[in-house]
Amino acid sequence: MALRLMTEKILFISEDLLFPKIGTGLLLATLPKFSPLENLAQVFLSYGILETYADKKAKRYWEREEFVGPFCTNLIVNKMSLADNFRTVFSKEELYFLVDAEKKKGFFIAEKENVVIAANYHRDAMPKLLKNMGITLWGSTIKINQLGWQNLYDLLTSDFLKNFPEVKRIEVISTAPGIRLKPPALQLEVALINFSPLEKIKETLSLARKK
Repeated sequence: MALRLMTEKILFISEDLLFPKIGTGLLLATLPKFSPLENLAQVFLSYGILETYADKKAKRYWEREEFVGPFCTNLIVNKMSLADNFRTVFSKEELYFLVDAEKKKGFFIAEKENVVIAANYHRDAMPKLLKNMGITLWGSTIKINQLGWQNLYDLLTSDFLKNFPEVKRIEVISTAPGIRLKPPALQLEVALINFSPLEKIKETLSLARKK
């Protein structure tokens, strides 16, 4: 198991969930604007991306025809989705892509320190996400790893409020296994969210509701 950004090369985000003065929010707020050549700009536009930003190392990839050519062809000829196209062209390269579809922005990062920061997107976005949902997070949050934050983020953004409107507090615990639903609290074992695939977490949550 690995972070989605590392395996898929592309991550769909919400910039509005980030704080512009820390972490991933600060990274995106300070990335230089990148103005691609016309043909590449048209491809980005076709994918719904109006503004692009890139660190210095990332920008250099888009100056090389060996990458730009196939990327454009994959849209125009092969009709590839943005995610499939980017992953296909850059599968062997240390280039990563953060996309805010709502704001029509794309952020390219390749410098190692920037990739490390972006890998914490799910943790950085959690405070505002929870606030928007009216849920508080308690307990052993310091023990949550990057995969755990990704799992928690994915869980909360997959119709969680619709399915569990009674939950107002999430408690991360390390002393009891599995998941316990005790409205208004939902208790999550830290090891489960840190080391399990999302589907297993959802399955365990469904079983907890039936008890």
